[in-house]
Amino acid sequence: MHQEIMKVNGLLDRGQKKANFHVLRETKMSAILTENGFVDNNNDAVKLADPNWRDKVARGHVNGLAQAFNLTKKVTEDIHRVIVDGIQIGAYANDENVLNEVKRYLKTAKQIIIEKI
Repeated sequence: MHQEIMKVNGLLDRGQKKANFHVLRETKMSAILTENGFVDNNNDAVKLADPNWRDKVARGHVNGLAQAFNLTKKVTEDIHRVIVDGIQIGAYANDENVLNEVKRYLKTAKQIIIEKI
């Protein structure tokens, strides 16, 4: 996962580490912790505040998980993200679901973005 995340985050590579963290040690499932910047570092904080940067880093995590588990991407219909006032409220393959979300927020939202992914 580390390589895939580092490809997209633009942060200094501090390497991979292992530690005896309670949250990892006591869980009943496989687990991993990732560091994705520090809020007390001005350069990192600017990136952390950017939703587009966070989306890229999330995609790096997805790519890393797909690689770690030898997953292949399913061929699906077009998927559209619905973003209302800067917050993604859903992602839908069904056009009717996209339109329903737009109707739901049309009178109250300042901005609605529909993005094909």
